[in-house]
This record gives sequence, structure tokens and C-alpha cells, in this order.
Amino acid sequence: MNVGTNDEQKFKESVVGNDSHKGQDDPTTGIRPEPPQIYYKEVAVVSVGPQCASIGSDILKKGGNAIEAAIATSICDGVVRFDVMGIGGGFVMAIHREKEKKSYILNAKETAPAAATQDMFKGKKHPLGLDKN
Repeated sequence: MNVGTNDEQKFKESVVGNDSHKGQDDPTTGIRPEPPQIYYKEVAVVSVGPQCASIGSDILKKGGNAIEAAIATSICDGVVRFDVMGIGGGFVMAIHREKEKKSYILNAKETAPAAATQDMFKGKKHPLGLDKN
């Protein structure tokens, strides 16, 4: 993925961790990659903006787990960037369990209902055609 300098800086700012969570060299080549490819030994919190990633990182620093950090980060994203999280957006999380040597993906991306149409709300008094009788 090619990103411009501004996008690259935004990416760097949205990936937050404490000193023990700094990006590492690529384990297969030993070379430190340039963003957007950053490798972390332990954990990374990625968000739309640095303020929300910081909240998730703080949860981890205080002994919280990845799920707690993700929930806190998502709530912040829902307030700060409601167009990409919460009612207006979705959620994707990658979890790697080292003891099991297994990775999981939680995919809660937004999806329109199968019956949705482009003009389903046009000309209707109430959403979904519900009348207040």
C-alpha cells in the first residue's frame, strides 16, 4: 500500500504502545520496515486517531487485556469518529494466542440488510415505514 507523508504520519500516530510495545524488525528478514508495515512483539492498539489508541494503550499498561482495550478504544472512536465506528461503522480485531500458536479474526463490519434499497427512506414519514398511530 502506498501512502503519502501525511497518511503515513497519521498511521504512526494512531498506532500507540508503551516502550515494551515498540515496532520490531521483520522477524523473517531482520529489516525494520517503513510504515505502514510495523511489527510488534507484544501488542499494538490501532485506532482512527491517536487519542483513542492512547486510551486502549493505557488500559493495557494498567494490566487490562486486549478485549478491554478494544472496547475502550471502540467507544472512544464512536464518539470521536462516529462515521467509522458504532452505528456508522464496524469493528475488526486480530488476536494471536501464542500458547495455542493460533490466530483469530473478529469481524463485525457493518453490512446492509439484504432487502435494503437505495431509496428505502425516500418519501416516508418515519424510518422503515413505521407509523405513529
